[in-house]
Amino acid sequence: MKFIENVSRKAKMFVLSTCVMAMMAIPAFAEESTPDVQSALTTAFNGVKASVTSTVLTALPIALGIFAMVFGIKYAIRFFKKIANA
Repeated sequence: MKFIENVSRKAKMFVLSTCVMAMMAIPAFAEESTPDVQSALTTAFNGVKASVTSTVLTALPIALGIFAMVFGIKYAIRFFKKIANA
């Protein structure tokens, strides 16, 4: 850890930018994927999208109800404290 602390800020930025550029170049050397792989990925991601959407639509009303109760109780207490102190 002391080695990283002793390295200058410019050197850290140089190493970071070099790594980012190297990672951005990797897809340039990749081969074109076959339509079978593309269709399999499309099907898989559509399934994930449907699953996530159904989960969110199931959990959202419950989460909103809990949030409303906590929010309402917190501000009701604050409101009554203001009235009591006024």
